Amino acid sequence: MKRLEHLTTRRPELLSSVMLRQNPHNVHEWHKRVHLFPENPTRQILVYTEAVKTVDSDKARTLASTCRMHLEAMLLPALVFLLPS
Repeated sequence: MKRLEHLTTRRPELLSSVMLRQNPHNVHEWHKRVHLFPENPTRQILVYTEAVKTVDSDKARTLASTCRMHLEAMLLPALVFLLPS
């Protein structure tokens, strides 16, 4: 029963994995996957990083650069904080 509950809670993430396995160049699906982790910015950054590495802009139907732009927007505040004054 516990395993079923665990699978039920992970269902959206697992479904997203299947969709991305079918078409790893689907930028919209990568954005949807990021939104599965609203309370976990580290996980969002990891998903965007994986998307930037995976998506081939020639095969993507939408702008692949949107993943890179979102990743940069998330990382910029952290980078500014780390830069010496």
